[in-house]
Amino acid sequence: MIIKDFLSDSRFALPQKWWDTDIKSQTVSEHLEERFKQYLSALRSLVPVEQDNFGEMIRLTQVVVDGLTCCMKAMLIGQRSKAYRIFRETCDEAQKGRYGFPLLRIPDRPYWFRARKSKIPLRDRGDLFHIPFDQRHKVASQRYSVPGLPCLYFGTSLYACWTELGCPPFADLHFSRFQPTNIFDLKIVNLNFTLADLIEPEKPDQLHHEIDKRHEIEPCPDETLLGKIIWWPLLAACSMMRKNVDAPFHEEYLFPQLFMEYITEHPEIHGVSYFCCKPDVHGSKSAPNAINELLVNVAIPVRTYQPGPYCRELQEMFHMTDPLSWQIAESKLMSTIAGPDMISNGATFRASVSCHSKYAHSLFNRIEMMTVERGELTQTMGPLRQGGEKSSP
Repeated sequence: MIIKDFLSDSRFALPQKWWDTDIKSQTVSEHLEERFKQYLSALRSLVPVEQDNFGEMIRLTQVVVDGLTCCMKAMLIGQRSKAYRIFRETCDEAQKGRYGFPLLRIPDRPYWFRARKSKIPLRDRGDLFHIPFDQRHKVASQRYSVPGLPCLYFGTSLYACWTELGCPPFADLHFSRFQPTNIFDLKIVNLNFTLADLIEPEKPDQLHHEIDKRHEIEPCPDETLLGKIIWWPLLAACSMMRKNVDAPFHEEYLFPQLFMEYITEHPEIHGVSYFCCKPDVHGSKSAPNAINELLVNVAIPVRTYQPGPYCRELQEMFHMTDPLSWQIAESKLMSTIAGPDMISNGATFRASVSCHSKYAHSLFNRIEMMTVERGELTQTMGPLRQGGEKSSP
């Protein structure tokens, strides 16, 4: 097998509906165990370019797969502390070589957003910050949310926020734009790639390129193809779609939550970037396995605990705009958005070059641009009045 065939193999496309694939499994763990076997088999069938690097890649991938498999077995018999110990040791062992976690390089002017749905006006910046410490009982179990652990969740587009909130009525949508105070100090693990992304892309058109600069988080230049191949099993384990949406327990959340715990133990890592795992939001007719680059999220857990409602370190880490309701933002744009090319609020932007063209003419994009042109960023270290409910994504 050649490397391009391996990277484009549909068996390794993410996210996956684990209950509806070539693998007939009853649980997430059964699916992952079999998928990992397929992955290692395909990897060993590759024609190596550099024998030394190839052997190291196989060895470290096996370390990751073995550790995740043992971790699943411990977790599902109620041995969570043992499972986390195995997870931590696996991540530490696999990083001892030259291939650490794939990292992200934040653009010079990242456009990150937080949103909440509320029928009452939200006017204080605290309403769009993390859940206050004295209200941590509201922090529920989500994919990258450990119960009781407040986090900042961002979308790299307003469309991502709206999608993660379940596409609520726009009348209930409130949002703020955030910007890191120092992008060079921010270390985010990249779990928003797919193997297909590693195939040399065609040169994008100018519009595609301009949208990318705002909504993509660029990989660090020293990341290698081999490093991402090694860590793909962890990415896969964190990217299984939910089958039983209304169930109180989601096996699909086990590894994302373990990874959030790992981040809290490693202060050199600030957070994780990941793509939306909701069904039917990625892909297109021309690129069925493509990830929608507009649906990328970032999760950053609180760093410290001290008297007061908010994490002081996170307050110092970001500037933010005052909350703005969608209705007010839309009214400010009424004189400029009229025209037959304006895409409706409820449009779906599929993962393709054309989705960038559509998004450039959407109300989502126009409002994002308005926050850049008119929104005044304020360091969150100022007085934050206490907010409450969980934001999204």
